[in-house]
Amino acid sequence: MSNTAPVDWLMHMNNARYLTHMDFGRWCFVLQSGLYQAARSRGGGVLLGAASIRFRRELRPFQAFTLRSKLLTWDKKNLYIEQRFIGSNGFVHAIAFCQMPVLGVSLAELLPHASGGASVDPARPPKPSPDLSKWLAG
Repeated sequence: MSNTAPVDWLMHMNNARYLTHMDFGRWCFVLQSGLYQAARSRGGGVLLGAASIRFRRELRPFQAFTLRSKLLTWDKKNLYIEQRFIGSNGFVHAIAFCQMPVLGVSLAELLPHASGGASVDPARPPKPSPDLSKWLAG
């Protein structure tokens, strides 16, 4: 839920607050999936390398929302996550892409955790969406 601290002068949730929520959402993603434990037990880690957010409509103080984090694809060194701020009516208020480098451990060893336990072929990542492809092309 959006709260009153911090809000901007237009009474919207402050842009920095979105990034804070995204950080907590990524922590929940890596902890709940077992990705954090799998990386740490092998002497590695998963970090935030880059993030970009697109704001579609403001979140007002005390407005309920859900933050959803989803693995989209990967390359040899990075996981690419989408995070969405979804209002109680289902409207997507903001969408973010995050690059999460995997350090000190093989990405292939961690993919079953990142993908929710599904069997995946590290050499065959899902094709990025057009929006993610544009972001990756930078």
